[in-house]
Amino acid sequence: MRCLIHKLVLVLCLSICFGFLTIADTEKPQKRPTYWQTAILWSDKTPVDGRCFTRTVLADHLDEPMELVVADDQRVFFIDRYGAFRVYSPDHNHVRKLNQLPVMTDRGLGLLGLALAPDFTRSKHIYLYYTPRSQPLRQRLSRFTLGDSLLYQTEKVLLEIPWEVENNAHTGGSMAFDEDGNLFLSVGDNTAAFVEDGYASIDERVGRTIYDAQRTAANSRDLRGKILRIHPTADGTYTIPAGNLVAAADGRPEIYIMGCRNPYRITYDAAAKRLFWGDIGPDDGKDDHHGPRGYDEINMATRAGNYGWPYVVADNQPYRAYDFTEDRFGALFNPDQLRNYSVNNTGLHQLPPAEPALIWYPYAVSDPFPLLGEGGRAAMVGAVYHASSSGKKGAVPVYYDGALFAFDWMRNQLTAIWLTPQGSYRRMEPFMAGTVFNKPVDLAFSPDGALYVLEYGSGFWHKNADARLVRIDYNLNAGSTASGKPLLALTGIKGQRLINQSDCRSCHTDNQRMAAPSFYEIAHRYQHQRGLKDKLVEKVIRGGGGVWGTHTMSAHPQLDPAEATEMVDYILSLGDEGE
Repeated sequence: MRCLIHKLVLVLCLSICFGFLTIADTEKPQKRPTYWQTAILWSDKTPVDGRCFTRTVLADHLDEPMELVVADDQRVFFIDRYGAFRVYSPDHNHVRKLNQLPVMTDRGLGLLGLALAPDFTRSKHIYLYYTPRSQPLRQRLSRFTLGDSLLYQTEKVLLEIPWEVENNAHTGGSMAFDEDGNLFLSVGDNTAAFVEDGYASIDERVGRTIYDAQRTAANSRDLRGKILRIHPTADGTYTIPAGNLVAAADGRPEIYIMGCRNPYRITYDAAAKRLFWGDIGPDDGKDDHHGPRGYDEINMATRAGNYGWPYVVADNQPYRAYDFTEDRFGALFNPDQLRNYSVNNTGLHQLPPAEPALIWYPYAVSDPFPLLGEGGRAAMVGAVYHASSSGKKGAVPVYYDGALFAFDWMRNQLTAIWLTPQGSYRRMEPFMAGTVFNKPVDLAFSPDGALYVLEYGSGFWHKNADARLVRIDYNLNAGSTASGKPLLALTGIKGQRLINQSDCRSCHTDNQRMAAPSFYEIAHRYQHQRGLKDKLVEKVIRGGGGVWGTHTMSAHPQLDPAEATEMVDYILSLGDEGE
């Protein structure tokens, strides 16, 4: 009782001293999230500084890593596109290659998806989604049994999907199980990307079928451009769970979600019974008479549905019908009354109404979701964190309990996203802000609360030295920073968030020199030089150069002096590290 009273007094005092405000949750995204709206003073809810984490490289020089999964015994299984199947054993701190699956690797195809059976500890069953070296070309979902290696002779082929090779495969290929043993599989729309200037893929002309996503994503008799849901059985076949989107009489009953473009990574949160996926959108950067610019999406579903591609994008922004032969525009598509009359459609004409995305963002800064930044985009999701093991050494803190960890393959960043109990967007914040993840391609949490991240590496479609498996550990007690300061007293958290929302990290990181010096270098150079703080603040606002070489820092006239001071305070606080 005495401890509780002391804690309440401490909270009251800190609230008065620092002026913390409690901000009510909102069902609607905010254009400018309040920096301290997530600050709750109880120790398990204190904002966590990125410097409290360590990042350990477990394997590198991987050959286009794709997907990973952590078993109940803490082993990490992961695959690469060229067919390697590997395992990392924490007990021995060792990575071992178990097999090399023979796969066809043209145009993004190969070994794409991995999942462990819910009863893996007993059955040793592993599910792989891959492109076999055979004709006609197809994608295959198979179950294998794991011994000392992957036993080829145990393969049970559950499903094969005919595939057309074209200039951008849009393969999908991610897998996840739910609490009932149902298996979700994402499949891309297998449609050429660069069509109609980067807008909707609806070209119905003869000889242009690979430019028409109506034949796949909007076709109830085609498995492409979908997320499938099946129930694998003991004999290596499957049944159809109740509640899927399409009846057998109307198309493929395996379909759970339709209207996807390239759902490259999916995850399922059994605690909330929610399916999440990132969908990589079309390319155009501006709105015009065709319809909206391109958006990437992060989606969530608790039931079967249609997510609208190629007729709508983002929060159901419609494209305009277009006759390529006559070069004539028609009406905007109606998200509530979608009809597929394409000559390439073999399924239903009347489609289910479109569901809007949970989160969406273009190349430019998103007004509803500015923390996602700007630049190239490839939206993906990793896993929802549940902090049951948060007391263990290295476990991600309970602060992130219930957060969806999403990431962008192009922007090299991880983001924690919280939803309301009803499943609406609540808030987000960067995870390990300032850390550059080299094209993150998948992530998962271990049973003991560690975070594993697969990084694809710098170059596209080839083996990279920085393609690696890394483990993220929380390396301090909750409530302190790497320098031992209490988090509640940490200077610069607001400044860190201002930096993350600006263009600063295009040239700077916390600890690695890029086009400009790292923030650590700047902090150590100026930390003990009194009187320079005002000059640094002025330089942030006005820009300048010459101190660190020929590189010039751009001006930031949109910042007021108080905001620039917060940013400088954060940078200078990094000089405390290592003292």
